[in-house]
Amino acid sequence: MKDWAHNIRILGNWGAHPDKDGLKNVDETTAKEAMEFIKSFFTYVYVMPKRVADSRSFIDSKKQTEESSEEAEE
Repeated sequence: MKDWAHNIRILGNWGAHPDKDGLKNVDETTAKEAMEFIKSFFTYVYVMPKRVADSRSFIDSKKQTEESSEEAEE
């Protein structure tokens, strides 16, 4: 991931900071590849940890409910 992120940074720099000969050529395939990486990276870094936390919270909540109902039955 680190290598891909570095490549994305370089690609962005090419677009944002013209060289002596103008902007470097970035073809459609390279741009699509960069977008796919960014989507995957955001999913891995932000979406999945939230999903795991929500799942753990749900399981903990369910356990507490079951324990409470078992205690009430005693």
